[in-house]
This record gives sequence, C-alpha cells and structure tokens, in this order.
Amino acid sequence: MFLLNPSSIIFDLDGTLYDEKDYLLQVFFQFARENEIDPAGIVDVLDEQFRASSQDILKDMLNAVDAFDPERHDRLFDLYCSADVDISLPNQVEHVIAKLGDQGYKLAILT
Repeated sequence: MFLLNPSSIIFDLDGTLYDEKDYLLQVFFQFARENEIDPAGIVDVLDEQFRASSQDILKDMLNAVDAFDPERHDRLFDLYCSADVDISLPNQVEHVIAKLGDQGYKLAILT
C-alpha cells in the first residue's frame, strides 16, 4: 500500500544519515589502541569497494592489519555496538531533519 500523505518518516542511520566509514574508523582506532594493534593501512583499504564487497566488515578489517582471531573479532563487535565516538550529521542532513520536524512529521531512526 502506498501512502500519499505519510505522517512519519523512518531513516536508516548507518551510511544514510552519516558515512559509516567515520564510525568504523573511530571504533577500530580505539580497539587498536586498547589491544596494541598497529592500525596502519586500515584507512587505505576501508573504501566503498571494500565495504560493499565485505560479508563481515569487522573480520575483514582485522585481517587487513593481520590481527584477526575469533576472540578479537567478538571484542571488536562488542565495541562497535557500544562505542562512544564523536560523529555528527552533515549540515544538509540536519537541515532536512529539522525541516521535516517543523512540518509535523514524526521522525524515527532504525539501524
């Protein structure tokens, strides 16, 4: 069913409202510091093609720096789910969200 006059808008967060690469890098650098892993080179491999072709981005990131093992993967996943990183929405996204809110739309985020 197609609604001509929706009252609510749901946004995806990762890769839609902000570039997930920023979040991934901050999480990975924090993890690397805490686990004495050299993150050199991860910025170079974490491009659109790498992310699009990955079945398990965290495993592939660890492999890219020769640091994969299942336990590390699990710890990186836990950090990925709970990290407190400094990311922000691009100005144009903030503007659109504010405008939609001003127009009375109910807004939600799924991730």
